[in-house]
Amino acid sequence: MATTRDIHINVPVLTRIEGEGALELDVVDGVIERLDLRIFEPPRLFEKFVEGYECNQVIDMVARICGICPVAYQMSAVQAFEGLFGFEPPAWLRDLRRAMYCGEWLQSHALHIHLLAAPDFLGFESAIAMAAKYPEAVRRGLALQTLGNDLIALFGGRSVHPVGRGGRTRWKIENETINTLKNQGYRLEHNYGHGTKNLSVVLALLMMLAFLVDQAQQLCCPLFRAVWKKLGSKRALWDNLRSHFRHFRILSMRQLHEAILYDLAKEVPLPAPDTS
Repeated sequence: MATTRDIHINVPVLTRIEGEGALELDVVDGVIERLDLRIFEPPRLFEKFVEGYECNQVIDMVARICGICPVAYQMSAVQAFEGLFGFEPPAWLRDLRRAMYCGEWLQSHALHIHLLAAPDFLGFESAIAMAAKYPEAVRRGLALQTLGNDLIALFGGRSVHPVGRGGRTRWKIENETINTLKNQGYRLEHNYGHGTKNLSVVLALLMMLAFLVDQAQQLCCPLFRAVWKKLGSKRALWDNLRSHFRHFRILSMRQLHEAILYDLAKEVPLPAPDTS
């Protein structure tokens, strides 16, 4: 004689979905009496966050709502502003947006089908475990996701939290500038801008002036670019420049760059001894 039992399953947080979800199941005498699948989104409060910002800033800010579907939020903001200003985008622009949107659909659906849903349907605890038996399916999913990410990056500069190429790249430029100053040899520290009698402010301003000169040389000076290429990184370049300033008497930047490029350090005069 078959036996039945009562079952109560409550999963408050589902992890294999994009977003938030919960599952509740009640089985009494072998009959499902209650089955609730809830898919919901918590309040993000971005409507309040973006108050007081310019239109172009808002379009980049809302991309941070989600790392998987940033284009959806960006396009919603774009269309809202276009409606406010009465702007009707031309057909070619709508086509470009749709191509970018298709990239998001590709990567999102490939992620969900191959890495989130398929392991459950096939009885595996994860996509990694599934790859042992179905490696081609996992590779296909990763390839489709990569294709989608590449499409987003083509139109948005990067695949996660894309930014508009052209007029809306200010944040990207600022972030890359700070990264250069902190990690590529300028030694900008977090405490710059604080300190007794504004000394750190002065140091930070001098560093920014040096950075401005370096950027001009990087754009306009073939000799500078040749030295940079020879040494391989800006950090190595700055360390080499400091070493030459420390041990030799440098009469011009041209002399300094040529000494490094052509290994002429022996021909550079040593600093005069201090006999005072």
